Amino acid sequence: EFRRVLFRSHRSLRLLGLPPYHPAYRRPCRHHSRGGVTVPAGSYSTDVRQGETLRKTFAFLSSGVATDLTGGTFEMALKRKPSDAAVAYTLTSFITVPTPANGTAVLTVPPATTATWTAGRYYYDLKFTDAAAAVSYYLAGTIDVLPAVTP
Repeated sequence: EFRRVLFRSHRSLRLLGLPPYHPAYRRPCRHHSRGGVTVPAGSYSTDVRQGETLRKTFAFLSSGVATDLTGGTFEMALKRKPSDAAVAYTLTSFITVPTPANGTAVLTVPPATTATWTAGRYYYDLKFTDAAAAVSYYLAGTIDVLPAVTP
C-alpha cells in the first residue's frame, strides 16, 4: 500500500532540495494555513543547529485519507552509522500524536536537548507499530547537526 507523508513547512521543501520556483511552494504551509505539501514516504534528510528546536509535523495518508494511528507507537533513534550497534540519541520520547484519528504525529526536540548533541551527520528511521503489532518504517534519512555560531 502506498503511503504519503505530508510535510507542513516550506523549510521542509528547501531541505528536500526543491528549487524555489517549484510549484509546491505555491501551496500553503503550516506557517500560513492548515495546508501543506505531500511527498512520498521514504527518504527525508534535514539539519538542525545545536540549541535549536527540531520540530517536524508529519501527516500520514493512505489514498488521500488520514491513517488512523490509534493504539500505535512511534520509535526513532539517531546513529552515527546505520550499521552501528550503539544508538547515539533516542528521540522516541519527543514524538507525540495529538489526535490519532487525524493521522498526524509531531516530533519536537527542545533546544536544551539539541544543544547537547555532538555536531555531525546522524542516520535515523521512523518506525511505527500499529495496534495489531504490524511494523512499518515510514521514513529514513539523515539529520545533520550543525554547530551553533551565536551562543
